[in-house]
Amino acid sequence: MQKTTIKVSDLLKNVWKDDTMTIKNLQTDLLPQLTDAWVSCDIFLQATDEATILVTFENIVATSNDISDVSMKPYQRDIFIESYTVTFASVFDETEDDAFDEVFPLDTRHETIDILDPLVHAIGLEEPFVKYAPWEESELVDAADADQDIEEYIEKDTSQDHITNRITFS
Repeated sequence: MQKTTIKVSDLLKNVWKDDTMTIKNLQTDLLPQLTDAWVSCDIFLQATDEATILVTFENIVATSNDISDVSMKPYQRDIFIESYTVTFASVFDETEDDAFDEVFPLDTRHETIDILDPLVHAIGLEEPFVKYAPWEESELVDAADADQDIEEYIEKDTSQDHITNRITFS
């Protein structure tokens, strides 16, 4: 397992200084569905003050072993995330402006950040609601079209004058 902590003491001492690095084939037990290719990405770090580091992950690439919800057959899903930005801070200010930001802890004692949790979070956000293999997409489009036809028929049929709803309360 690769080390996922990054020493940021130089950045914290020089506000607005930035640094870049590349992660290749990061392995983690937190994402057991990923293939042996694991996770790769570019990382841009920038100190915004002496207690905050802005981290942007770019070109996150991974492959997931999934099971289709449509056919229940296994398939591999490519994951690509163009950009995901988070903040590492030693002090958590819960103001209204920060309410929607992704904030992770900065270890001030060792002046380090751990990039594993934000990477796991970014990949988790890419998890589809319905998993389906690429070759099953046409089946889903056909099913969606059929659902639309049924909805249009119901709307048309219920808008006719001869249909009345009689509700009796006792």
